[in-house]
Amino acid sequence: MYGSNALICSQIIVKNPVLKEDDRIKNVYLYFLHRYFNMAKYCSAKYIRPQIKICADVLGGKDFSGAKRYNDMAQNFFMIEKYKYLLFFDLFAALGYDEKILRSKDMTRITGVMTKELAISRGRSWVSCVINAFCGNQKAWEDIKKCPEANGFSEYIGYVQRNIEFIYEKPFDILVTATMSAGKSTLINALTGKCVSPSRNMACTSKIHNIIGKPFEDGFINKADYDIIMNAGKDELLCTHDKNKSKSIFVSAYYNGALGGKRIVLRDSPGVNSSCNTEHKLIAENAIKSKKYKLMLYVLNMGNTSSNDDRSHLEFVLQHIGKTPVIFILNRADILKPEEQEDLGAIIEDQRKYLEDVGFKNPVICPVSSKAGFLCKQLSDREPSRQEEMELISMKSRLKETDLSKYYRRMFPEITFEENGNETDDMLRECGIAYIEKIIGSFCR
Repeated sequence: MYGSNALICSQIIVKNPVLKEDDRIKNVYLYFLHRYFNMAKYCSAKYIRPQIKICADVLGGKDFSGAKRYNDMAQNFFMIEKYKYLLFFDLFAALGYDEKILRSKDMTRITGVMTKELAISRGRSWVSCVINAFCGNQKAWEDIKKCPEANGFSEYIGYVQRNIEFIYEKPFDILVTATMSAGKSTLINALTGKCVSPSRNMACTSKIHNIIGKPFEDGFINKADYDIIMNAGKDELLCTHDKNKSKSIFVSAYYNGALGGKRIVLRDSPGVNSSCNTEHKLIAENAIKSKKYKLMLYVLNMGNTSSNDDRSHLEFVLQHIGKTPVIFILNRADILKPEEQEDLGAIIEDQRKYLEDVGFKNPVICPVSSKAGFLCKQLSDREPSRQEEMELISMKSRLKETDLSKYYRRMFPEITFEENGNETDDMLRECGIAYIEKIIGSFCR
């Protein structure tokens, strides 16, 4: 449904204990891993080749295809003796956690070679146990953890297990809709903490972008457009492949924040009043009518909350939403002028009356500065540039005067936070993102 399982899951290679070893040992490990990749006829599959490249990049080695004779490298096998059982996990993960592949005759042949060459004790029983675990058998995980071969690798095996449990969790789909320039893409970037939805992309592409949450942070953003990119950069996320004739693009990344690790899919639809292509409105409306989502986020621009375009789209949503809950995100709270900041309550009340006039009963309204939230998360693990620092200081000052937290404490008294003195956490509350994450989380428990 969302591309291969490899796209959904986090990269386990970044957690492999062999990374603590020196380059020579990592290269030997990579050699054997690459050897078994090449034995699989599935290696041409478009989502497997990028996986192989990531393994090589993370291990800091080379693509050993044709680079060395097998016997030359095999003589150093003793260096990875204690890690040889982990090769099965990395191989099966790179093959996409695909049960059909793992239970195929071809895989039986490959694992037979592996157990012989690697001198795996209890060969077939170990392989069978690992394959069963990859196919969702909970008891198999308990059996693996009891195996002496797994001693010392419980943390790594736990990450693999988390990936597989994640595959079998039911996804919680959230449709995000808005008119152009409401800040929809910035909101999505703020919720994920990653630049996964560049605004220029959504302005001129008639695709539904499915932003899939990963189970744990691995440092990679994956994209399935026409090609599979397992380590997409900003430029690649910005572009849409001309050969993609479908209506969907899939992007997966770990959500940095309170939604991290949840099986969430944010479905980012084109702006309904795009001047680039009138087809965008039809695509967005078809997504709404499909009802293939459990929650809707409707993004409104605080600087332009009662436009004719919004009114028309709100009426369409009301007509087709049914009983699906809607959260109205009143975005760009940081643009309020000094004389307007004390009137936030009045602005929200006007918006409430407007939504009720359209026909929404007791609308849930969440004011937010998505821009501040995104910038705050981006700078949580790196030093800001001078421009970013000045921008954040300016937004902090304006949001402090606006005091969104006061509104949330009054309207959502059930939402509480632990006071830890962390400046980033404080800012995420002040800009409203932390509250929105909590509210979304209450729907997808």
